[in-house]
Amino acid sequence: MMGYSSSVSAQGTKIGYVDTPRLMKEAPQVIASQKMLEEEFSERQQMLKSYQQEIADLEADIQKNSLIMSSDEQSQKERRLRELQRLLKRGSEEYREDVSLRRNEELTKVQIIVREAVMTVAVAEGYNLIVEFPVYASPEVNITNKVLDQLSKQR
Repeated sequence: MMGYSSSVSAQGTKIGYVDTPRLMKEAPQVIASQKMLEEEFSERQQMLKSYQQEIADLEADIQKNSLIMSSDEQSQKERRLRELQRLLKRGSEEYREDVSLRRNEELTKVQIIVREAVMTVAVAEGYNLIVEFPVYASPEVNITNKVLDQLSKQR
């Protein structure tokens, strides 16, 4: 009887399995993409944090000194507080939308790269079928590590 490593042979058909969720966590391209997005949005994230800190400081100042502030000074600080809260709310919404959009763009790019790596391994090793979400797959048919190796070579 002829056996294959990492495959099952049924009447000449070579079948393999790939753990796509694992690939989408561990692929070097995914990790690089996440790092790039963090860097791309770090300045805006810092800006939002500074708004949060300024709001907290202003709220504390108003609460602590409201009895000794002039009404003009208190009104001025309360206006500034409302302005900062609006800026934070608007900025946070835009930030979330932009991050989501960019993450989806990068995810699409990485998914294409991962699929190409799966196909490269499948063709190179003579697989007839690669499945992603089987009900059951024995470890012998799992080619995920081979695909990760291929992705590491593509960096």
